[in-house]
Amino acid sequence: MSFLNVINQFKQLKVSYDELLNGLVGIGLVEEFPEISFNDSYSRYDVNDYRQIYNDLDFSHSCVNWLITLTNKNGFADNDGNDLQPVDFANFYVIDGQELSGYYSNKLQEMQTLLNQLKAILVENNVLAK
Repeated sequence: MSFLNVINQFKQLKVSYDELLNGLVGIGLVEEFPEISFNDSYSRYDVNDYRQIYNDLDFSHSCVNWLITLTNKNGFADNDGNDLQPVDFANFYVIDGQELSGYYSNKLQEMQTLLNQLKAILVENNVLAK
């Protein structure tokens, strides 16, 4: 099993998150914020790596949900006027490594999709350029 896909998803998530934050800093909405960080060298494929990925994923989840909550509170909504919904991260009881890798990948994809939706909202509101 390789964590390359998970690492690449973390990298993409961080780029998207940073881009959105730069736009919000640019309009003065935020000054201080949590930064997404992760280990980009998972290699042992043992319980320690799985635990570290989980910790990185949990922290990234907190950062993304913080950003979504912040923008919701400041009136940024989709075209229908609906707030974006934070990513649920409550169910984590998977033992099999292959399933665990899929779980990580799915949660990272959910967060990326949410950030993509937020980007579209911020572009629509002229916070970010197209």
